[in-house]
Amino acid sequence: MNPVDIVLVQRDSSASGTIVDPDFDEPIGLVQTGSPVTIQGQINYGVGRNERLLRSRTGDIGGSSGHFVFRKTDLDDAGITLTKGDRVTSIAGVTVELEITEVRHESPLRGAFLLTYADFEEQSGLRMSR
Repeated sequence: MNPVDIVLVQRDSSASGTIVDPDFDEPIGLVQTGSPVTIQGQINYGVGRNERLLRSRTGDIGGSSGHFVFRKTDLDDAGITLTKGDRVTSIAGVTVELEITEVRHESPLRGAFLLTYADFEEQSGLRMSR
């Protein structure tokens, strides 16, 4: 792994935090967030996708997407449980606006997962169930 500092702002889905629609897993009303946390991880923007570097006459082509790779033990030690909707605000000191869209555990070994993958897309803005 080639880890860099990744700053996360996690969605607060506790009883006192954000109310989440159980069917669509989207916030209803304002999204409550916790304090930013920094964790080491590796980023992969995927094949042919990078930080909106392709332009056309009508604007930027596509948005950023890809995945992060975290050591599961690093997340556990920091007390972080990644969830859909968490935001990434900085990667290696560069300000970004990314949203985690899927979290999955990978690389099982002797009854435990070694890695956590978190897919992301450029933050989609305000979307709420009504």
